[in-house]
This record gives sequence, structure tokens and C-alpha cells, in this order.
Amino acid sequence: MDEVTLGAAFLAGMVTFFSPCVFPLVPAYLAQLTGTDVKGGAVNANRGLIISRSVGFITGFTIIFLLLGLSASAIGTWFALYGTLIERIGGIIIILFGLQMSGLISLQSLITERRIFKRGPKKSLEFFWFSRLWARIRSRLDALYRINSRFDIVYGKPRRNDV
Repeated sequence: MDEVTLGAAFLAGMVTFFSPCVFPLVPAYLAQLTGTDVKGGAVNANRGLIISRSVGFITGFTIIFLLLGLSASAIGTWFALYGTLIERIGGIIIILFGLQMSGLISLQSLITERRIFKRGPKKSLEFFWFSRLWARIRSRLDALYRINSRFDIVYGKPRRNDV
């Protein structure tokens, strides 16, 4: 079983798409993608808008994962070419760490702390920017949860009290 056929890959994708974990998220995904809302079990957007933004999203997603795959292949090839050298350097580093831990040698560079940026009273500003970022992320998650809460988990239809 070395190769996966196109049909098997398509079938696995369809099973994943229609799984209870993914399928109920489709209306919320389309609403978020188009910037509209869901009413009456349908996304209130032009079909062309939905298709164009979906194609753009899928194209971007595909390009990112192709680049990740290419870079992983390049790194794997580099490791295959220089594997012996990398193993030896790693072995030497592990031996040095072991000697340091046992106390037989003392490498001051492993004990001292160095910071590029000195931390001062700017921590409150860092917390401010973190909270702003988290608030933006959380508001989008809350919107998705609210949209999905109006749909039945299994069938993706509006609940009776929302109709």
C-alpha cells in the first residue's frame, strides 16, 4: 500500500468534509469569508462573491502548503546529504552538555544569561498590545460560535427557536 489513488484521496476528503466536526462550520465559514451573516439557514451573499473569495482562500492555502512541502523536502534533502556530519556535531554537543551537567567541565557560556533587549518598565505596554491582539482574535471566535449556535450540529439546519 505505497500509493494512494485519486479516488481514495477524494473519498477521504469527502468523508472529512461531511464529518460532524467540519460540516456544521461551513455556514459560519462562508459568512466569515464573505463578511455577511446567516439568516434562514442560508448565507446572505452573492454566489459570485462566495465563489471568488473561496477560490482566493483555497489558492492562498494551497500556495502556503506547497511552499511548506517544498521547504520540508529541501531540508530533508539537506539532512540526507549531510546526515553523518549533523549526527557527529549533535553527538559532540550532547557529550559537552553531559560533561557540563556532571560537573567535569564548566562552560560559563551555558550558565550565564544574556539578553538582547533589556526589560524595563515597558511590560505594561507589552500586556496592552497582547490584550488588544487577544481581543481581536476572541471577537472573531465569538462571532463564529454565535453563528454556529443557531445551527443544528448534525444537519446544519436552523434550530426551531431561531426560525
